[in-house]
Amino acid sequence: MKRELKIQNKTKRSYTQIIDQFVSEFNFSTVKKSDLQGLKNSQGRTDANSIFHISLSHNSDEEIDELWKLIKPSLSEKEKGKYERLMEFGRGKTAIQKK
Repeated sequence: MKRELKIQNKTKRSYTQIIDQFVSEFNFSTVKKSDLQGLKNSQGRTDANSIFHISLSHNSDEEIDELWKLIKPSLSEKEKGKYERLMEFGRGKTAIQKK
């Protein structure tokens, strides 16, 4: 989201501000608006980070796929769908267009 919004990593902005700006300025497929908005609260980010504990920009697709295979059986169907969509979004596999 920061990349699409052209926000530098050093810029001090809350997750809520970044997500709200992204949702208002872009159309996106695959990932749901509610998936992204769920990351606004600290518990949502904590859950995502503890489930994956990986960096989508630093780990290879193969490493991410292997970790996902290990984690997937422990999740509910709803959680699986949500995290699959977020992984696709984080890997840049979601179409994004400026509104």
